Amino acid sequence: MWGDVRIARASRCRLRGAGHAIGIARPGARGSARHYFLRAREECLIALQALAADGDRVLEGEVALALAGIEYLQFVNWMRTAD
Repeated sequence: MWGDVRIARASRCRLRGAGHAIGIARPGARGSARHYFLRAREECLIALQALAADGDRVLEGEVALALAGIEYLQFVNWMRTAD
C-alpha cells in the first residue's frame, strides 16, 4: 500500500519537474525542475524499498525504470542549464 502512495507522489513530482524543465509550469508553481526531480527520485527510492518488502517484482521493476527516466530528465535539464 505505501508503495502505491509513494509511486503516485513520485509521478506527480516528475510531471511537475518536467513541466518546469520545458517551460510549461503551472501558473504560481513553486520550486524548480531540479527540486521536483529530486523529490520524485526520493519518492521512487522509498517506493522501491516498500515494494521490495512486499515482494512485488514486476511493480518494483517498473518503478526502477521510472527512476531511470527521472535521472535522465534531471540530467537533460542540467545539460540545458549548463549551455
